[in-house]
Amino acid sequence: MREPELPMTKSALDRLGTRLAAGNRVSNADLEKLAAVAAVCQRVLNEAKAELATLGYQATTRVKTTGTLVEKLRRESARLSQVQDLAGARIIVPHRPAQDDALVKIRNHFEASGHRCREIDRRKDPRYGYRAVHLVVAVGPILIEIQVRTELEDTWAQIVERLSDRWGRGIRYGETPAEPDAMTRLRAGERVLSRREALAVVIRLSDSLDGFELVRSAMLLAAELGETFRRLMRYAAQFAQAQDPRRLSELPPDERASAEMMVAGLELAEHRQLPGAFTESSEVTIPQLVGRFRGLLDSLRDESAVMLLQAHNQERELRDTLQAIAAAADGGE
Repeated sequence: MREPELPMTKSALDRLGTRLAAGNRVSNADLEKLAAVAAVCQRVLNEAKAELATLGYQATTRVKTTGTLVEKLRRESARLSQVQDLAGARIIVPHRPAQDDALVKIRNHFEASGHRCREIDRRKDPRYGYRAVHLVVAVGPILIEIQVRTELEDTWAQIVERLSDRWGRGIRYGETPAEPDAMTRLRAGERVLSRREALAVVIRLSDSLDGFELVRSAMLLAAELGETFRRLMRYAAQFAQAQDPRRLSELPPDERASAEMMVAGLELAEHRQLPGAFTESSEVTIPQLVGRFRGLLDSLRDESAVMLLQAHNQERELRDTLQAIAAAADGGE
């Protein structure tokens, strides 16, 4: 991407930010200056969106509105030139492994073009329940914040946005909701909570969603390893048919290579603490190796089926609870 030129110097931009944060009314002259800066940010965002599309990611973009920008400048006492999310893009991916993969691909892409990148991992350091990973890309004087969310992280964040529209924007930053003791009826089960209590439930659900994401990541890894092991079983077929009694150390080089691939797969499974795995040695016989390999595949299949059912039930329950709270807030009860 081309490095843009701002319509003013960095110091002038910071002075504009100071005036925006200090005054009760923004002058027309400052609004015009801010609009000129926003236009530059939008052009950079359009280019970033096109770059992300070449990587296979469809992004939504936005430049902060005057109201939200002033709110941020006042809340955080930040300099306008250092506001990292003045220009923002967001992509949604299915799960954590896809999120990690997206971060690597996007970072490598922009750094290869000479743009500095900084990662902020809100999965490890959440803010009032909010989780995602943000990649801040410096395009000359413009900072672009690319939010990479999983589908569950985005569901949680969107529902908190809905609540903040009705109970006060400050709840996104740990503030007490407006009328905190007003009662909210959750139609699912007819449970009655105060707004304060309902918000606490939403925050706790963020931790539950995070736990679910980690379990699902483990499941996906197990499935990936299982598929790898199935491919390796093709190498084992020649040994299994003959019930070859030899030890691995007795195999000729061409056959040993196939057996070593199976051993490597089992050792990887043991490292990942998957069921039924163990570290092989050259004194293990071929029937022992093939039998153990098949046992590991069966364990992976059985464990994955149980985990998948439990995970789907947990995900549905979490989503239902979040939606019930949001629906109650929408109804104003």
